[in-house]
Amino acid sequence: MQEQARRLVVGRKCDGRAVYDEAAKAELVAACGRSGASVSRLARVCGINANQLSRWVRGHSQRRQRAFAVSPAPRAMAFAQLTFRESLRDIEACPATQAHWLYHLGFRSPVARNTLANANAVRPWQIYADLAQRLIGIARPLYANKPIGVELKQAVYAFDATTIDLCLSVYPWAPLRSAKAAIKLHTLLDVRGSLPNFIHISDGKTHEVNVLDLLTPEPGAFYLLDRGYTDFDWLHALHAAGRFFVIRAKRNLRFKRRYSQPVDRAGTKILCDQIGRLEIYYSRQGYPNATRRVVVRGSSAGRCSWRYRSRRPPSARSSGPSHWPAWYTAPS
Repeated sequence: MQEQARRLVVGRKCDGRAVYDEAAKAELVAACGRSGASVSRLARVCGINANQLSRWVRGHSQRRQRAFAVSPAPRAMAFAQLTFRESLRDIEACPATQAHWLYHLGFRSPVARNTLANANAVRPWQIYADLAQRLIGIARPLYANKPIGVELKQAVYAFDATTIDLCLSVYPWAPLRSAKAAIKLHTLLDVRGSLPNFIHISDGKTHEVNVLDLLTPEPGAFYLLDRGYTDFDWLHALHAAGRFFVIRAKRNLRFKRRYSQPVDRAGTKILCDQIGRLEIYYSRQGYPNATRRVVVRGSSAGRCSWRYRSRRPPSARSSGPSHWPAWYTAPS
C-alpha cells in the first residue's frame, strides 16, 4: 500500500491541486471493493481526502446501478460459466425462471442484461482478478495431495495456448487475418486439480514463445510445454535455475545421441530413451548442456518425440521411463 501511495500523486496543478495516476487510482478503488476494506483507512494511508476516495469509488461502481452491487456481478458470470449460458439474454432469462431462489444465491434483484453488460464494461478488472486469486489460494491446498500418477512432491504445471475465433467487425482490436479476428488464451495449469495459475490474453498474431518471459517459474517445479514454446535460451535458464521441463520436439530438431538407456518396448509405448546434445549451432548455443529425448509410439502410426532435461526427476531414478504416467510422455 505504501508503494501504491507513492505512485498515486504524479504532479500538481498551478492552483495546488494534485494530479493522480489513473492506474494507481484503479488499484486503490479495487482495494476499496475488497471484503473488510475501510475507505477512510485507505484514504489516510494514501494521504488523500476520504471524500475524494469515496467519489472515485462511486464513479467506478456507477451510482445509477445501486440495485446491482459489486458482489452479484461475479456471481452472475460464474453462474453463466457453470451452466453454459451463451449470451446476456440467456443469463437474464435462466435465473428469471427460478426467481424465488435468487435471494439465496446472493442476488437482491433480478439480473438485467444491460446492467450486467455495463457493469462488466466500467468496473475495474482488478476486482475480479483479486477474487480469482483468492479463490485459487483457497482451492490449491485442497488438491495438494491429489495423486497424478507419479510420486512427485513438487508442483507440476502444463502451459499451452488456445486460439478463440472472433468476429472482426465486433472485435477490431484483435486482428488475425484480413477478414478474421481471434485472440490467444495462454494458460498455465496446475496439474493437481486443474487450477489455472497464470492466464494471459493476446491477439491472434502473437506467437506462443513471446509469452514465456511473462512467467515467473516456481523453484523445483515441473513444466510441460508444447512444441510452440521451443526457446532454447529460456529452457536453459529454466534448467540452470533448478526447474524441470518436458517439451514436445519439433520435427526438424537435430539431436546427436551419446548413449541410450534400457526401455521396455514390449510392455510400454516408449521406443527409446536417449541422452545427447543438440546438433544445430544456434540451438546448441542456446542450450549447451546435455539433454534427454524420449520417443513414444502414438495411438496412430506416427511417432511423437519429447525432450527432457538431463537431470532425472526423483521418481524416475528408481522406476525409469517405462513407468512414467501418461501425462509425462503423452503422444500427440
